[in-house]
Amino acid sequence: TGAWSTMCGYARNEAVGNNARITQGDRTDPQCIRALGDAVRDGRPCKVQLLNYRKGGECFWNVLSVSPIEYGGRAVLYKGILKDYSSMLSPLVKMQPHQYFKAARHYDAKPRPLLSFLPAKPARITVSEEDLQRSSTAVTDPTKQGQQDPTWNAVSLYVRRLGWQASNRDPEYLALWLQDAVATLGLQYSAEVEDTASAELFSILVHAGRGLKVRAMVHPCGELGAYRISFERLAGDQFHFHELYRKLRAHIQGH
Repeated sequence: TGAWSTMCGYARNEAVGNNARITQGDRTDPQCIRALGDAVRDGRPCKVQLLNYRKGGECFWNVLSVSPIEYGGRAVLYKGILKDYSSMLSPLVKMQPHQYFKAARHYDAKPRPLLSFLPAKPARITVSEEDLQRSSTAVTDPTKQGQQDPTWNAVSLYVRRLGWQASNRDPEYLALWLQDAVATLGLQYSAEVEDTASAELFSILVHAGRGLKVRAMVHPCGELGAYRISFERLAGDQFHFHELYRKLRAHIQGH
């Protein structure tokens, strides 16, 4: 596509018929590439963050989401979304981005496909005979299908705390920037990722001094593929909590 050509620097006639390895180089993680290949061969949705290379040799951070489109019990096509995250990751002050591969179980949730607008996050997309008779169907949030995971109830508590919705940003990127903001302020923190049946939840426990203890979370919210950064004051003064929130938000939204 034109967007891929702009991102990678190759014209259509240079890319067609070539292997995707033309965008790989010395610093591309071979383990991530092998895991990606295995997932594609097995028809599994996945997500990778890689160091890829443009035609002129310049490396860039590529976030790739792969979704198999199934018909008749087998994958017949793959949808791939590539995002150039270089401009967003390069300003990090304390944290260093890393290459990764993910094929978490929550990617196997099977949303009804909207063929003209497929979800941005990796998912197993199943096409039925009924779908082929329609021009489009509605993409439904899994939490509205009567199969709500208890985790979502817990997450809803944080929505009533301080926070904001970060549209069009991958959760790994948001969690990395959140850690970078905390580390830049010289605060002690611990981070963890909980892989639930519905989504990954990124949580950071911050000890901000003066008795202030805050939990920050990156979690899904209303729209499919949308995420929210939320903060909860666990202990300490409310004024200091708001002051910390403003500093962290300014650091993150400044990039």
